Amino acid sequence: MFHFRFDAALRHRRFLEDQAKRELAEALRREEARREETAAARSLRRERRNEMDQLRLAGVHSGEILQYQAFDERMIREIEQRKRILAEAAGETARCRESVLSAMKARKMLEILEDADRRAHAERLRKEEEKFIGDIAVGRHIRRQRTPR
Repeated sequence: MFHFRFDAALRHRRFLEDQAKRELAEALRREEARREETAAARSLRRERRNEMDQLRLAGVHSGEILQYQAFDERMIREIEQRKRILAEAAGETARCRESVLSAMKARKMLEILEDADRRAHAERLRKEEEKFIGDIAVGRHIRRQRTPR
């Protein structure tokens, strides 16, 4: 029976890879949420700018337009902040992706070693079986020569 000498290490590497994949999935989810928040803020700013433009064309009092401008400036700052947060989330996603790739390489290296050990074990078994069959054949041949006919 074949027993891989680094089986515990391989199981641990698989666990680490699964954990890295879960972290990547969570990072992707967070990044997508930040992307949606940024898009929503941009959409809100666009809507309010359109309202402000319509009020200007309608000749509304400048006090109301100043309120819209203050809101627009605040939205610009908020969108910039959301862009920075999104960039941080994208960086975290990239780090998680690298972590997954590293874990996959480490696991693959041990799997290649396991495969090589498995092939070597099969070859040893084949040679032992071949030797055993050869010994039986030699024994039969000797017995046949010793028995009178």
